[in-house]
Amino acid sequence: MKQYHEILEKVIELTNVMNKTSKCARDFGVGILLYPAEIHTIEAIGAHESINANALAKLLGITNGAVTQTTNKLLQKGLVEKFKVEGNQKAVYLKLTALGRTAEQAHDHFHAQSYQNVIKYLSSLSQEHRDAILAFLDVYIENLPRK
Repeated sequence: MKQYHEILEKVIELTNVMNKTSKCARDFGVGILLYPAEIHTIEAIGAHESINANALAKLLGITNGAVTQTTNKLLQKGLVEKFKVEGNQKAVYLKLTALGRTAEQAHDHFHAQSYQNVIKYLSSLSQEHRDAILAFLDVYIENLPRK
């Protein structure tokens, strides 16, 4: 029973650390502090070049208003630019600037470095143990309170 509590305490600790870091801005190699919502918007735009705000909102699972707020900040910071396609002057699309692409690449590198030791550890486990971890995480996520 004690070990169950230890596991749950570690999951709560992980959740708290992730909540704390989700509010922190970082410089991803461009001399500009970016919040997680901003860098993840950059990541989504980079992965789906020529995306409009509506599609971006659906992709990120956020409102159109939230996308507008975030992309306006990124436009002001020079990380994203708007453009229109010839023949359709109504639709506005988004793409990364060179600075935005640099931030995207630094973000990818940040995650690769962050996860390196975890991936090394997970690769040392048997498939059965990795499956057990996945099953535990699925049960935990399913039982989290929802809004």
